[in-house]
Amino acid sequence: MKSRLYILFISLLLSTFAYAQAVSAGLDQDVCTGSSVTLSGSGAGSGGSYSWSGGISDGVSFTPTVTTTYTLTGTDANGCTGTDQVTVTVNAIPSAPTTDPSNVTEYCLNDASPSELLATPLSGHTLIWYDASNTVLSTAASRTPSTTTVGSTLYKVTQTDVNGCESSTLNITVTVNALPTISVVGGSSQTVCDGSPVI
Repeated sequence: MKSRLYILFISLLLSTFAYAQAVSAGLDQDVCTGSSVTLSGSGAGSGGSYSWSGGISDGVSFTPTVTTTYTLTGTDANGCTGTDQVTVTVNAIPSAPTTDPSNVTEYCLNDASPSELLATPLSGHTLIWYDASNTVLSTAASRTPSTTTVGSTLYKVTQTDVNGCESSTLNITVTVNALPTISVVGGSSQTVCDGSPVI
């Protein structure tokens, strides 16, 4: 009788341990400040339920403000529970890149050799250039402006860090001026002798 009770006890202990191992809070996550995240538990089986520390709800997005380790408790249909943890790391948003004082931002129409626009990123950061409609133009270190159209063109540039967090934009406006219209004022065409003055 004792041996049967012992076996039953061991079986229950092992099943409880196995269940605890089955509950999963998912992989650790990295997010940027202001970004939302959704935590979802698994392993409690059909009819199971999940509760999280920190006042969050299973499968509902939220916006964390600081790096936090959340504890998941899963309860199966029989009332057995298991726990797991996941850490959400909140990475700071980098500052915007700074403008280069050597930038030339005013040209004449069809200037054949416009200078590259330069921005200064933080060490280890990557620049991203956009047009006024937020379409990515390039991820190069500089951007050569177009001078084929009269008017003002807005270029935007941000920087991203190793975590993929992107800064706010630095705006650079380039103005292209129309060429002056030149006309000769002096009446009709004249014919003169070599060396004679033209009035």
